[in-house]
Amino acid sequence: MSATTQWEYRTLVINQRMWGNYKSDDFDAQLVRLGMQGWELVNTVAAGFSFLMFLKRPR
Repeated sequence: MSATTQWEYRTLVINQRMWGNYKSDDFDAQLVRLGMQGWELVNTVAAGFSFLMFLKRPR
């Protein structure tokens, strides 16, 4: 991509109460759906009892 590419960003928050209800396949399926929409996971950060997942895609 060129230096002038404009990016759109999205943040997913996965918190502790979701952990008991989700399986890894559920997260994978959500990431696949987002990937099909052009989103790319660029970073994941643990924040207390939550995870922040940062995604980007070209505008």
